[in-house]
Amino acid sequence: MAAEGNVVIVSRASNHILKEHQGAFHVGLVSTLESKAKLIAKRQNVSEDEARPIVRAQERARNDYFARYFSATVDDPRDYHLMLNTNLVGHAGAAEIIAGALGAAG
Repeated sequence: MAAEGNVVIVSRASNHILKEHQGAFHVGLVSTLESKAKLIAKRQNVSEDEARPIVRAQERARNDYFARYFSATVDDPRDYHLMLNTNLVGHAGAAEIIAGALGAAG
């Protein structure tokens, strides 16, 4: 799919998997535990208190995955063209910023 171009790939570690792909534009999204817990609570129909341990477990698994398979850390800004805090800009704002950055990158 990446070779065909004009595609958005949302995936953990896609920035490492497609590291050598010339046309790839790597975006990292970060947020707070509280923001993530609110999102998980809504998606899984649980309380925010129930969502926090879910978020922590997901973060541990994600960190372990990056370390094991890529000898990397999850949110290392050197591995991305752009990093955004969705807690500050929101998901819609992040989408607008990414679209603008892609337009500027040509």
